[in-house]
Amino acid sequence: MSKLYSSTCEIRKEWIFLDSHLDVETSDSVKPKIKERSGKYSAITTNTLKGVSLWQPWASLIKLGYKHYETRSWRTNYRGKLLICSAVKCTKEQYQQYLKIGSEVKLPPWDEDNFPRGYALAVCDLVDCIEMTPDFINQQSQAEIICGDWQVGRYAWKLENIQPIAKPFAVKGKQRLFNVTAPNLEQYLKKSTSNPSPKKGKSKSSKIIKRKVSW
Repeated sequence: MSKLYSSTCEIRKEWIFLDSHLDVETSDSVKPKIKERSGKYSAITTNTLKGVSLWQPWASLIKLGYKHYETRSWRTNYRGKLLICSAVKCTKEQYQQYLKIGSEVKLPPWDEDNFPRGYALAVCDLVDCIEMTPDFINQQSQAEIICGDWQVGRYAWKLENIQPIAKPFAVKGKQRLFNVTAPNLEQYLKKSTSNPSPKKGKSKSSKIIKRKVSW
């Protein structure tokens, strides 16, 4: 187990840029009926939902079922439904991370169909926010470790009931948790399908690009 924990140090430098991967937030013109510190699950209002933004490939890793904890440098007291959104940012470093993660799990091609930018991709329940300790980090699988930034003192947001959105819709916003408002938001959620069970395996580098994302 100590070997697993120490392995996270090897990718420390590659994660320096990750804390800035929260850059999507929608307008606050419609306030949600959600209490941040209630500790109880929040019902989905008709047109408003709490959202969080992740860079790719991490946003799609949640949708695909590989990532069950969102790792952050900050704690949240919010518990309830959470909309997983992909940020519009796209860099060569993100593509390199895609290749690295693909060495541990089988990922679909790196294109805008599988890793779209600027969209709501999935709905889940944020059920806990856990401060990382060496013991807690050592309990995680290698796949989970490589899909997040696991360092002592950071926070792991536990995600359950992850449901991909059948037809992702565009989302624009800013940092931290934010309010997503969209016409007929419920119709997107009703079309969500059960999250498929991911299969471990090697990504095929010869078939990486279906429709290459422009840098």
